[in-house]
Amino acid sequence: YYQMGDFESARREFKAAVALDPHDGNAKLFLARSMLELNDVRGALRLLEQLQQQAPHNAEVLYSLGSVYAGLAASTLDAIQTADPNSYLIELLLGKYAEVKQVYPEAVIHYKKAIEKAPAVLDLYYRLAHAYWESGDFPNALAAYRYTLKVNPYDDRACWEAARIEISDNPEEAFRLADRALRLKPNIPEALN
Repeated sequence: YYQMGDFESARREFKAAVALDPHDGNAKLFLARSMLELNDVRGALRLLEQLQQQAPHNAEVLYSLGSVYAGLAASTLDAIQTADPNSYLIELLLGKYAEVKQVYPEAVIHYKKAIEKAPAVLDLYYRLAHAYWESGDFPNALAAYRYTLKVNPYDDRACWEAARIEISDNPEEAFRLADRALRLKPNIPEALN
């Protein structure tokens, strides 16, 4: 039924198969996929997360789970755009997505747009600096970290990452920044290594 696109019948049959053998991962996977086709996203997600717990390296399960997450992200973005088309949250979400894809120059663009829309949201300045840093643009990253610290002097992440950039050219400033970061947050994971 699944191959023919009769997802309601497929769901019924896969549900019966799972009832007969609750350990049949393949039946559970296709039950979840049938549920997705019928827009039962929450039910499919629960089932796929159970399958992932049982088989954390199953590529089919991971693919299906990734498809659900991608769909949820897209629908959430659409909902934000409908609720408030000028919201900085749209750009923030797109920036985060660009970082997940490791397309940091794209993240920089979105974070800049988010800052234009919501300059009072201090975390955006760190995100912009971090995206510069991840893209290897250290001069702009350092300038952005300095600005982050100007608008939010308590951002331990900006202190620590600026120190990492400064270490080769300006060790004294790097030490000052690292010391400040550790005073703000004594358990920075990178510092404990």
